[in-house]
Amino acid sequence: MKDYYELLEISKHASPEIIEKAYRTLAKKYHPDVQEPGDVKSAEEKFKEIGEAYEILSDPAKRSDYDIELEEFVHNSQETNNKDVEINRLKDELNNIKNQASPDPSNSETQEVQEVPNDQINDAINKAYNDAYYQMLRDNGYTIRYKKSFKDILKNIVSLILTIVILLIIFFILWCIPPIRRTLMNFYEDPIIHLLLSPIVSLF
Repeated sequence: MKDYYELLEISKHASPEIIEKAYRTLAKKYHPDVQEPGDVKSAEEKFKEIGEAYEILSDPAKRSDYDIELEEFVHNSQETNNKDVEINRLKDELNNIKNQASPDPSNSETQEVQEVPNDQINDAINKAYNDAYYQMLRDNGYTIRYKKSFKDILKNIVSLILTIVILLIIFFILWCIPPIRRTLMNFYEDPIIHLLLSPIVSLF
């Protein structure tokens, strides 16, 4: 995105008078008619950009819209640069980890370390990188959503079934105790409770 303030060599808080004065000065300086033959083409491009900048900044409504777009563009660029810097930093740290995990083969003291499988080292490095990257995203306000695997879903289903079975066993044991059974039957005979539980009981 073009910075029209930079093109006109003025501040972002410049008044309309300063904008007009800067435009006239630069338009006179870069007008194709006053250029050397070899500089005409570049001067025409510069003259066109200056006119475009003046057209936007001299109109209050257009200038207001442009200021909003410019601010958003600068903000997004800064965020992107910050992320790139953070990712480069993480890459440097990972390279250091790799270098430390790959000692000099000529050193006899490191032979035991070299026996560690490369797959384990790579998995550890990738995990450290992913953890650091996800933490960076959280720090920047992003929400990380993990997709559940089939194993996790199956595990949740088994846990639910076990919970239901345990509750049924407990209920059966309590039902076998006469005083508790009478209490439960009296409780069930209450009109309101009977109305609420009858749909559930009918399922069994």
